[in-house]
Amino acid sequence: MCCVLAAVLNLNFGVSRANVNLVLHALRLIVNVTIKLVMMSVRTLNIGTNLQSPVFKLPKDIQTVYSFLQINPVIHRTVCCPTCFKLYPMDISQIPEECSFRKSSRAKACQTKLFQPSKIRKGTMFIRRTPRCYFATQDLQFWLQTFLQRPGIEDALHMTHDTPPKEDIYRSPAWNKAQRHFLGMTSPYNLIFGIYIDWFNPRGNKIAGAQVSCGIIALYCLNLPAHLRYQLENIYIFGLIPPPRLPDIFGTTHIMASLIASIRHLWPTPITVLSSRHPAGVSVIIYVLALIADLQAIRKVGGYLQPSFSNYLCSFCPCHRENIDDLDKNWSLRSPAEVRIQALKWKACTTLKAQEQLASTTGVRWTPFHDLEYWDPVMNVVLGTMHNWLEGVLEEHLRTYWGVGRNVQLQKILDEQENEERLLEEWTESDASESADELDDLLKDAQDTDRDEDDVMDYDYEMDLTCPPASATPSELDDDFDPMSDHDVLDVLDDSDLNYLNIDETTYKITAEELESIRSCIKEVILPTHVKRLPANLGEASHGTLKAAQYATLFSLILPLVIPEIWNNRDILHNHLFANFCHLVGCTNIVLAYSVSEEEANYFDHLYLKYRQTSQVLFPAFKSKPNHHFARHYPVLFKFWGALAPLSEFPGERLNGIMQKISTNGKNRDIGETMLRHICRRSQLKILMEKEQKDRLEMSEFLQLFYNRKAPSSSTSFKEEKYRDDNHYTKLLEYLCRSTGLNWRPFNMFPHPLQPCILQPDCEYMSQVASLTDKDIFFSCKSSHYGNSSVLYQCHNQEQTGNIDCIIHAKLSYGEDVKHTTFFLIERHREILPQEWQHNPYSAHPELRTTVVAAEKWGQIDVVEAQHIISHVIIRLRPKGTFGINSNILLVCKALDRKQHRTR
Repeated sequence: MCCVLAAVLNLNFGVSRANVNLVLHALRLIVNVTIKLVMMSVRTLNIGTNLQSPVFKLPKDIQTVYSFLQINPVIHRTVCCPTCFKLYPMDISQIPEECSFRKSSRAKACQTKLFQPSKIRKGTMFIRRTPRCYFATQDLQFWLQTFLQRPGIEDALHMTHDTPPKEDIYRSPAWNKAQRHFLGMTSPYNLIFGIYIDWFNPRGNKIAGAQVSCGIIALYCLNLPAHLRYQLENIYIFGLIPPPRLPDIFGTTHIMASLIASIRHLWPTPITVLSSRHPAGVSVIIYVLALIADLQAIRKVGGYLQPSFSNYLCSFCPCHRENIDDLDKNWSLRSPAEVRIQALKWKACTTLKAQEQLASTTGVRWTPFHDLEYWDPVMNVVLGTMHNWLEGVLEEHLRTYWGVGRNVQLQKILDEQENEERLLEEWTESDASESADELDDLLKDAQDTDRDEDDVMDYDYEMDLTCPPASATPSELDDDFDPMSDHDVLDVLDDSDLNYLNIDETTYKITAEELESIRSCIKEVILPTHVKRLPANLGEASHGTLKAAQYATLFSLILPLVIPEIWNNRDILHNHLFANFCHLVGCTNIVLAYSVSEEEANYFDHLYLKYRQTSQVLFPAFKSKPNHHFARHYPVLFKFWGALAPLSEFPGERLNGIMQKISTNGKNRDIGETMLRHICRRSQLKILMEKEQKDRLEMSEFLQLFYNRKAPSSSTSFKEEKYRDDNHYTKLLEYLCRSTGLNWRPFNMFPHPLQPCILQPDCEYMSQVASLTDKDIFFSCKSSHYGNSSVLYQCHNQEQTGNIDCIIHAKLSYGEDVKHTTFFLIERHREILPQEWQHNPYSAHPELRTTVVAAEKWGQIDVVEAQHIISHVIIRLRPKGTFGINSNILLVCKALDRKQHRTR
């Protein structure tokens, strides 16, 4: 236990090696002193006077602890060129002094020195050569054995193989395609992986000082359900690309070639791996299905060029940069066979110039992924939701289109354009009269010479002065416009109306009053505790850059509660802005979902096309970004993957954050290997504790103490109280009779028949709790936390919203069967009156996933069980008169339903 404690302090809490060694020394002294005191007490009782005090031995160094616990991973090191990242085997005697890599057969060699002389303490030169850079990798077969011996892993593999859930990717064409490559050999041990690649700064996300980039290559086992897939212990970290600089395309090729080489021999020929169910070994095959990365890494690793270096803009289709705004053409996907042929041609080029010319024409270069016979270079690349949509499309809409926190340099350019137009407008209005006076003087001087000609000239110039040219700035909107109140803006406003809008050709920016309304909504909205509140000073530089998850919260949860109130039915311009916003939010809710049907994919295509079309007219000063074009391929990817949220970059970014917190010696040569050993030991330690907890109760308590510090799954967060409410008792009794089909009787209905089903209200059989936790999601009674009590749930095959009034743990006994069940008694929200419904702006915009309900209580109680609760909802209270409704209302946003509730 002392060794486990020391390992946890070092690996999980970042306690330094010196301090952990001090803790080991202190523990050794404490235990030995305790043993001596116990022995002295024994001797005073004349018991065992001849017994010698045992000496408690404990390792003195944390490295010895790792060896004692047997949690050291199997790490392979290869010599790596610090410039081109060419890898050399560890037989130093066979490695040249300088790197011999050539980018092409006729190019110059790299010639970077691979070794540096080592110095001993006295300063004399040591004879042995020391490599300047290492590339460390984790042994795949060792990880597979550890992975399959972890408790619960094989059960999860069999579950997804035998009864795959509807959510995630298990019923998608992508998954079926992978299964076909196993040539009919169906097995839960046919492991399908997704590769994640990204770069991070191992010294933290600081701007000042030298920037250091270290790359991580990790593999996710997609056979595991989502709640297990991204746990650190279940991720295979192949290696960390050595810092300090990013590798170029050739360096990336060298690194990825080593990964592909370690994977190729595991398909289609299986290997035998020991597992907990099969101590003698089981056949395992590995298949790589997905490449998950940000846009830059996808191009660098996937074998495509950046748009600035190629005629082609997109890696999915043959779109050119100048066609980025072409919305009429339906871009077809690239042919995988054609991409592979283009990559082989690039590889066969003998000069760098030939490679560059060919790549600029096709946008394709060679990548080691083409060595996998089954690899599809088009569809196996995942277009991430985090970088492309949240930090791409949504960020561009907020910061650039709306001008909330707009880039300072961009805003300066736009201000200069506005000043130029303002000066032009001031000249045409104020200087026109002065020019007319000067013209009158000239006309009077000419009257004595040619009277008739003067009349003509006077006439012409009078026409010019009374009818000046149209200004470049737009005219005001018609004051007599009657805003629509009863119809859907998306349907009633024809697209041709956009052609008649006088849009400012320089910039649109959300007003200060509108921004203040959004900030007020951020402050007022009622959130569950697992949703982080956005900064109340949104748009100011002091709150820093919004993260991807905050963009998702803002557009899917916050803005739908405020934008309809400030834009809908205001004027033509704002009606179109509101429609444009609804298109974007509808797309966002589909992108964030964990299950997307073919109909929803088509609906996304419709909404996104409308969004792009209206954006080009409403925001003409801003050019489309590559992210906007990439997003046009989401419908095809949805139909192939089923959903993209389960394959997002969020787990990888969390892994980057864990890596950044690991303490290293700061030397670039050792950083990669140090972090890799640390993270692997951390995983091995938790697996060891999970194995030991079955036989040792104290190890189970250690796991709860160090790994479940928030709250254990499905546990109560408050002290249980005796159930007392008679109305709740009656409701619960009615629910049990209806749901079980049994005749449940009240406890006080005497006499009872033989073997009755009685709902006992005493503490032994029924108790009330204020809050409970299910997989880090808190559910509370409204008296405890209103946000955690606001839920979307299923009742009588219909979705309802309401607030949890009471949570009851019941021990149900009928016959010989005993069942422990948790019941939620929910006060349902009342719908607004029919005459008020016509004023509800959300009724015409289901894509906002928001509705209006009455704030007034009405006492309707629904009884449901945990599996009927879908998600939390977001609540905002609005006063009487909002939307013309003559009562207080609640705005209820249901966008937290990402279609994950069935897997909870």
